[in-house]
Amino acid sequence: MRYRINKLNGTAYYSCSRKHPEVCISIADMQGSIKTALTEIINKLDGKLMLKQSQQQIKQIRQTVDKELQSMEREIEGIRRELLYQEDYQSNWNQHPKYKKITQLQEEKNKLLQDLHEREQSLQENKQIAMQLNKYLSEYLEENSSLLAFMFIEHIFLYRDIVDFEVAKFDYLQDINDELTYLGGEAI
Repeated sequence: MRYRINKLNGTAYYSCSRKHPEVCISIADMQGSIKTALTEIINKLDGKLMLKQSQQQIKQIRQTVDKELQSMEREIEGIRRELLYQEDYQSNWNQHPKYKKITQLQEEKNKLLQDLHEREQSLQENKQIAMQLNKYLSEYLEENSSLLAFMFIEHIFLYRDIVDFEVAKFDYLQDINDELTYLGGEAI
């Protein structure tokens, strides 16, 4: 099939070398059906699901970090006990390998806490994104529908008087058919 544009009529159509009938649709109708499909897709995006999954990930990370922190604390306490009950006092105590180990563990502990804090900040940013996702995409639809079509629509099938859209599948798109069909500007 070859895509053709008749600039005089303002129409575009596909023609086939196998002599199938031409499928004609005006450029305005095609753009309108694409915008209608994108509006349907944007309305079905589930920002709350994205937020819920982010919160679950942070919870799992927090549990893992807490276990690591507890393990480090136990190791630090064990080393401190050994040093406390040690018989010989050294004047260069800060050069002792066990003191160095305590310092290393405390640095690792601080790094883990800082990483956890950064991830929690990311969760707060995700909350803001989730709240404004649909609004932003709806506004962006007017500015650049071709980019959104590239992101959300896998294939467009043109039939006589019908336009079918095959929608890209991803986790945050809920309660939508894999295919959207428009007949004369209305969804079926």
